[in-house]
Amino acid sequence: MDLVKNRLFWVVGHGPTAGQGKRRAGGPDPARWLGGRKFPGPAAPAGRWPGAAGPARQPQVKLSGRTATAPRGPDAALLLPGVPTLYTIEQMLADPVELNSRLGVYTNFANLLDLAALNVPAGLRSDGLPFGVSLIGAGFSDDRLLGLAARLVPALVPGAPVGCPAAPAADAHSVPIAVVGAHLSGLPLNGQLTSRGARLLARTRTAPAYRLYALPGTTPPRPGMVRDARGSALEIEVWALPRAGWASFIEGIPAPLAIGSVQTEAGDWVKGFLCEPHALEGAREVTGFGGWRAYIASLSRH
Repeated sequence: MDLVKNRLFWVVGHGPTAGQGKRRAGGPDPARWLGGRKFPGPAAPAGRWPGAAGPARQPQVKLSGRTATAPRGPDAALLLPGVPTLYTIEQMLADPVELNSRLGVYTNFANLLDLAALNVPAGLRSDGLPFGVSLIGAGFSDDRLLGLAARLVPALVPGAPVGCPAAPAADAHSVPIAVVGAHLSGLPLNGQLTSRGARLLARTRTAPAYRLYALPGTTPPRPGMVRDARGSALEIEVWALPRAGWASFIEGIPAPLAIGSVQTEAGDWVKGFLCEPHALEGAREVTGFGGWRAYIASLSRH
């Protein structure tokens, strides 16, 4: 995975800092106190960075002539350790700036390259101390990273809860939409989402208040979902559909299906597929299968 195609020179906390200001003889190097960076704004407060003189400047990052790129694809992300090591409190107090700079070696570059980063627990080290990993993706992909983390953490931490993050969200350019039938991953109409640039946010379930029916005469086979207080939790996927493709997607939805508001098992409301109740007359109820995918799989066994 080619996150950075070329060398990023001393991202944060290191590197040449010309013009940082002179230090008093025998006093601490202000460049070291500043972590090797140049910041906008006034000089450091008196006594905080001894010897610092004059205003600091914006951080300087040098790329070797080519553009840095981020992981691409619906499930693409860079997986890195959260920190390179752990320090004791005493060690941190003795040299806070240098050690903090080291701790950020796997994440500091994300801000400078305008990437999204998420840190999640990954169990314990052999010495019993905690360990974590970072998921790093393209800018504004935080919602997708949360979906990946929801699947990753249970695999890394035995006993961790399985499920989607609360409040699945899309970025400012997308709308979250819950799909329950033929638009699920791997099913015949999923291409209507992916062809418009939609990306999967989470695999989850509805609140336990829905019923599912196999609509007769649909090609490919499609379900109808209705809200019912005596219903069950059903399998759904939440996708982020770009706003640019929203109108054309809605125009292609045939009656008796419609887009309404669907409640997830986490209690959040997202737009999603529902069905007009009149179309359920004579339709087979398949709620007991827990979702459309399981129902379709049962047909192949007969």
